[in-house]
Amino acid sequence: MSKRNLLLCFDAFGTLIRPVKPVAQQYAQVARQCGLTDISNEELQSTLISTIKQESKKNPNFGNETGLGATRWWTNVIHNTFTPLLKDGQALPQDLAPRLLHRFASREGYETEEGLVNALKGLKSNSSRHYDQLVIGVITNSDDRIPSILSSLGLTVSPLRYGTQSDANQTKTNTYDIDFHCMSYDVGVEKPDKRIFNAAEYMLAQIISARSGRSLNESKTEVGTWQKVYVGDDYSKDVVGSTDAGWNPVLLDPKDECDSVADLKRWRSSPDEKSQKKACRIEDHPTETIEGLFKSYDFATVNSIDISIVETTRLVVQCEEKAVPLSLLDCTAANFSNTTAIWLYEKSTLLAHNEYLFGRQLRRALSTTLESYPQWCGHLKAVESTDGTVPPEARHFPPHARRFGRLYAHFGTENDPGVEYVYAKSPVTLDSLYPSDRVSNQPIWPCQSTLFKKFIPSVPIAQPLKQAIKDESGRLYPLLAVQITELSCGAFAVALNGSHPLADATTLITLLKDWASASKSDIRAESNIHLAPVFDPTLVDKLAAGDINAQHAGKTFKEQAKSLPMHRYDWWAPGSAPPWPFTIPLPFDKPDLEPVGNAMPWAEWDVMSPVSKSVFHFSKEQVAALWKKANEGSPQKLSQHDAVLAHIWSCIARARRLENDKSPFHCDLVYGVRPSFQLDNKFLGSPIVMMNIELPASQVCDHSNPTEVATQIRNTLKTIANPYNLSAHLHALAYEKSPQRIWQAFLGRRHVLVTTWARAGVYGIDFGLASDCVYAEGVVPEMDGNVLIKEAPGPVSKHWTDNGIDISVHIKTDDMDRLIKDSVLFPTTMPGDKDST
Repeated sequence: MSKRNLLLCFDAFGTLIRPVKPVAQQYAQVARQCGLTDISNEELQSTLISTIKQESKKNPNFGNETGLGATRWWTNVIHNTFTPLLKDGQALPQDLAPRLLHRFASREGYETEEGLVNALKGLKSNSSRHYDQLVIGVITNSDDRIPSILSSLGLTVSPLRYGTQSDANQTKTNTYDIDFHCMSYDVGVEKPDKRIFNAAEYMLAQIISARSGRSLNESKTEVGTWQKVYVGDDYSKDVVGSTDAGWNPVLLDPKDECDSVADLKRWRSSPDEKSQKKACRIEDHPTETIEGLFKSYDFATVNSIDISIVETTRLVVQCEEKAVPLSLLDCTAANFSNTTAIWLYEKSTLLAHNEYLFGRQLRRALSTTLESYPQWCGHLKAVESTDGTVPPEARHFPPHARRFGRLYAHFGTENDPGVEYVYAKSPVTLDSLYPSDRVSNQPIWPCQSTLFKKFIPSVPIAQPLKQAIKDESGRLYPLLAVQITELSCGAFAVALNGSHPLADATTLITLLKDWASASKSDIRAESNIHLAPVFDPTLVDKLAAGDINAQHAGKTFKEQAKSLPMHRYDWWAPGSAPPWPFTIPLPFDKPDLEPVGNAMPWAEWDVMSPVSKSVFHFSKEQVAALWKKANEGSPQKLSQHDAVLAHIWSCIARARRLENDKSPFHCDLVYGVRPSFQLDNKFLGSPIVMMNIELPASQVCDHSNPTEVATQIRNTLKTIANPYNLSAHLHALAYEKSPQRIWQAFLGRRHVLVTTWARAGVYGIDFGLASDCVYAEGVVPEMDGNVLIKEAPGPVSKHWTDNGIDISVHIKTDDMDRLIKDSVLFPTTMPGDKDST
């Protein structure tokens, strides 16, 4: 069946944007900056409202009807609002109006809901899966500030605007997040008047004409075949107005008040006609299409997934003051994104909907757990000197730990920030977040990261290389934040967000397991809780080759380290500066600074292109088929992980159309060194390295011979996992001018950056609440080439592939479309396929 074309339009105020603070409060704030310090928020609020009413009466439609114009209209409002509040002899500051005009035409005065900008960009990038054509517009009762506000918030905004001399041909040659604007200021009528929606249809006709080359009249005829959906937050203006114009309305209903709204049929029907249709919640129909919904319902509502915070507190444990130097490998992660994961649990039959018991139980168990993890409650600091001078608490460190950029944990102090604990509620249901049939029926799942990120605590995590920052309450940012979110169905989400130098994924999962054990013991009234995590970073540094406290590095060890299959991208090398603000640390920011590695290949990474995410599920049998194929003719035994990684690497290479490219294509694989150094999963920290698995791109693309690709993975892994080689790497790292100077990975067209949670035991973590985990989401940056491999949900199993595996892939949207269509993405299984341990 052919796909439809969709015109999707949004209201602005209350839907796409909202004031960062109450408007009167912002007026007062700017006034104080201009020297008017004696004006209260309350005075401004009442004066502002009455002034706007008077100015609207005098100069309707923001001054457009009288030729005054919006800028002068708002200037009058500002002057007439503040003038009555001035003291005798006090003049109105000349910069007051310009400052306010600028503020309320940009992101200074307005914000969007978190994730909205990426979601809107994603609509365009993913539209080809559902619609032949998608046009996005804004229909709003406002003056002409909306385009500049949306643009300042990060959206790419078309200049096409109703009633102006803008060229629709620009929508043919350029890609915009917002294709046009219909503002009441330009149209001359406000919602719910259907003429403003008719104006939007005229704008659509212009775009169709420009793109197709047909006449405007022909294009107007085609408009009638398009599905038209309008999203707004006001029932009387947005739902009534758009339905009256023949559109399908979606009501933003964050408080779930739809049932109290008058039935839509009441005003669409004759007085004596009985109402038969109703509204539906989009969250209750996660697999239904928009078109399908409107065949059965008058209008739909959507809940904005706002989180209601029930409790926020800081958990601090009492312990002896300590300063512990982190390992060399921990220090390399100082600039990495946070280690973050989210677990979704079914409804707890033990503590369901008991807000007091539920929140208190998990908080108490976490407090108990943190007694074995006191470093999370403290500070993470960096050595800032180049001569070994350090604060008093770090003077006992060995010389190598007192070099520039080395990190250390300092805890048990009087001003420990503690761990942020948040207990919250959300109106969404588990079914709306996670399809219960995903593993069986949805092998390709377009997981909405923006939804999951709602469950991550909003407090920023402290960054060791930046100055310590306090929040509005005067508290320092924490190193770890934890949030429990109870869903409306009784299910709950557990999110952990921690500083990467203190925790890789293994450490984060170990912490969650210990927390779950403490909770279980508490529920069972067991007094003896034995948790045995090992926080001793020196165990890694002691394994470095040679004497890392000596003044100079051993030449042999440095040469051995440089020969390893690892990237050496130098952040400080000429040409390495990223396309965002970046500075070299002051002690080294000199013209004669010599590079010690390669410049970052930014030309290979289009950081502005939209990125899509999908989770691909491979069954146990499909994994076995990949393993069997990879081992055909192999002189050595290749693992299931080798085969799976080779397969997805090859698929991504083809999606990027590199079949005829003979240049290197890199798989940058994150490797945890615990097995190499005989450390178990109880060893805490971030002891990871990244290896460069490299082959010509055309060779990676060739799916007929996966053995060669999997063998390259196995051989590279053997080289890096060799303790002798890792020891040399540690030695060389100890003498870098900064542990953070070299990046062993990259992203973009010629790289994939792969993190693996294989055998991490991410499922089966039991809090003793009679609730099973249905899905675990590893949160990685939404950048082109980020890949996460992990076990799939299901019964607790012996081997990590027994329930199949999940692979989360972030790549450019165009590439994702090709990846999904790859005919060999999912292998064909045979009855004889079986797994190998």
